[in-house]
This record gives sequence, structure tokens and C-alpha cells, in this order.
Amino acid sequence: DGKVHAENAEITGEVNATGGTFKNIKSPNNSFVIKENGDIEITGKVSTSMNGKRIVIDSATNSLRMYGSDNLLAGTIDFIGEGSTYPRMKLIEYVSGNPRYTVLIRPQLINVSENDGNDFYDVMINTNGISFLKNNVVTKSYPNK
Repeated sequence: DGKVHAENAEITGEVNATGGTFKNIKSPNNSFVIKENGDIEITGKVSTSMNGKRIVIDSATNSLRMYGSDNLLAGTIDFIGEGSTYPRMKLIEYVSGNPRYTVLIRPQLINVSENDGNDFYDVMINTNGISFLKNNVVTKSYPNK
């Protein structure tokens, strides 16, 4: 019926399968493992790429990073500080290769900022209220209490 049973086989060349189940498979350095129960464990990096844009998931830094076709960092999802369990998300927009607009989201803060090349502008929103800053000096503040 065409079935082949082999033990300790070494197969070289291209293998095309139309069905089946993968389990107990690992990469040479164990950074990618399909366990007996089908769970997948990745301890290395996973990188996607399409038209120069890519997303990198890195288990060493516990982060997800997005890069634009210009290879500039466009966004991150990671944790604040070493050993921290507090997440943050950061989005960056560039103008002429320089970071112009940034949005930072953390559990206790949303910060939207602009660097126009001369001055830094920020809007900070948290449970205490909303503050507007120019060059790290509060220009307006609307407290929540």
C-alpha cells in the first residue's frame, strides 16, 4: 500500500507530505520544539519578513519588535526593566529617518510625544489627570481630583 516504516532513518533531500502529525521534533539547538502533546515551545527568535517589514519575537528579551521597510524600529511590546512583569507598548513614527512621534502605553500611563527637531512636546495621561509639557516642563495641567 506504499507505507514505509523506518527506525533511526536519515533522509536527505526534499520531503513533501500531504498529511500527518508532528510531535517530539526539535531544532538542532532546541530553540524550537514540538512536544509529544503538540505544544510548541520557542526559546529562540522568530522573525517574519515581507517587503522589508518584519516582526521579531525574541524570547531572550521577552519582546515583540516591529521594523519598517527602512529597517527602523516602528514599535515594541515588552516589559519595563529587568525582571519586571509590567508590560509596555511603544509606537514610533519617523520623519526623514528621525523619530518624530512616539506613543508609549504602560498600565499607569499614556504618553504621546513629538520631537520637532527643536523642542519636545508631551501629553501625559494617567489617573491623576492630563499634563502638557514642552521640553520636560509642564505648560498646562488638568488634575483629576
